[in-house]
Amino acid sequence: MTRTLKKKNLTLNLSFIVGLCLLTLTATGLADPYADGQAAYDKKDYTAALKIWSPLAKKGNPQAQSALGFMHDAGEGVKTNKKRAIYWYKKAARRGNAGAQYNLGISYDTGDGVSKNHKLAARWYLKAAKQGHTDAQVNIGHAYTKGHGVSKNSEKGLFWFMKAALKDDAVAQYNLGNNYYHAKGEARDYKKAIMWFTKAAEQGNAGAQFNLGTAYQNGTGTTINYKKAVYWYTKAANQEDSDAQFNLGQCYDNGWGVKRNPAIAVSWYRKSAAQGDADAQYNLGVSFLLGQGVPKNRQQAFIWFKKATKQGLARAQFSLGLMHYRGIGTPKDLKKARRWWKKAAAQGNKSAISNLAILRR
Repeated sequence: MTRTLKKKNLTLNLSFIVGLCLLTLTATGLADPYADGQAAYDKKDYTAALKIWSPLAKKGNPQAQSALGFMHDAGEGVKTNKKRAIYWYKKAARRGNAGAQYNLGISYDTGDGVSKNHKLAARWYLKAAKQGHTDAQVNIGHAYTKGHGVSKNSEKGLFWFMKAALKDDAVAQYNLGNNYYHAKGEARDYKKAIMWFTKAAEQGNAGAQFNLGTAYQNGTGTTINYKKAVYWYTKAANQEDSDAQFNLGQCYDNGWGVKRNPAIAVSWYRKSAAQGDADAQYNLGVSFLLGQGVPKNRQQAFIWFKKATKQGLARAQFSLGLMHYRGIGTPKDLKKARRWWKKAAAQGNKSAISNLAILRR
């Protein structure tokens, strides 16, 4: 069974930035001391940068304050000190520095150096977003879409995603595509979703690459094209996207868009399963049980089915019950077979329900 679009369809930009604006000369033609600090920082001479920026920050220079905040945050030239980082971020943010406002938003969003507070995160993202800070625009768009720290408002979310997407931000383009894909009623627009996914995918966004793959495989917003599906799945799979690895495994397993090759299918299932994907773990179990793409190994099949059952996968629960019932890869045990079938039946697995009825006779 091939997966549809990712359920976790919106992404935050959670990377801290220095948010520095390099200036080389002042209006009077004199060297800008802040730029001297920037030059030292770029050479990774953090001690020199700190020496230049510290007095500037104490005099109220918001760029220097923001830079000091980041250096304390990242432990560059000083020991990591989150509280000190927050102190400087606040100083700079209150003076209107967009980079500091964004970083402060991240800190409140993640609870890094401060108590987690989505309302304060959204407040600082919005301030930075209004100044044109792209990552902040993405994150406030996310906040409005999910209702994190602000009242849920899809239109405002779309507005901010569009602002960032038009500046070629791949995360915003990905999120915009998901908004159009999952919108209700007339607002849903698969063609626009595909357009934005394509823009993000071409910039290397793995989520968009995966979603394009599913769109081409299922014919959602475009014509079915298995070769293009495989192309985009491969792009995302090579970036360790476990969903893409699973779907790519299925393409090779079934010969969708590529020549059927169970061995290559197994290699992709392994990669996905190693990341904890239950469906991939189940498919690996089937591969070992039947000897498809790998030598037949009932014990390995049992191991992979069991891994999938730990995540509550009904098909795996049924299969594990069957192995206990028949003594395949494990000693025969009717009690364990019944127990696993009950778990699968509770999730509506028809085969498990049928087998339990047989055991009652």
